Amino acid sequence: MEPIERRQEIRINNHNTFQFKTTQNGQAAQTTSQGLLVDYSAAGIRFITDEPVGKNISLLIQLDLNDFNNDDINWRDLWDTGEEPYLNVIGSVMWCLASDNESGKYEVGTRFTQKATTL
Repeated sequence: MEPIERRQEIRINNHNTFQFKTTQNGQAAQTTSQGLLVDYSAAGIRFITDEPVGKNISLLIQLDLNDFNNDDINWRDLWDTGEEPYLNVIGSVMWCLASDNESGKYEVGTRFTQKATTL
């Protein structure tokens, strides 16, 4: 049986690092964490991180737009970033699982929910 693809956007592989913070009640945590992208789409990202992240947690994610120049998504128009070097976006954690490929690491799937102002 073929697995069902629930994500409607095309996934693009990318293995760049990025920064994120958890948010609660609209306030970002003091601590910045680092993630390693596995793939992304216009709708969200999948990444690897050192610590598990709870489902439905909101993340403030900062993506370097220079890392996304070679795909078919026009990130600057999609998120109205102008000439800003980074895209700051809120993502909702859809799932978090222990990584099958990297011992002691976690894979996290997020869905973008809105643009943010800063990390």
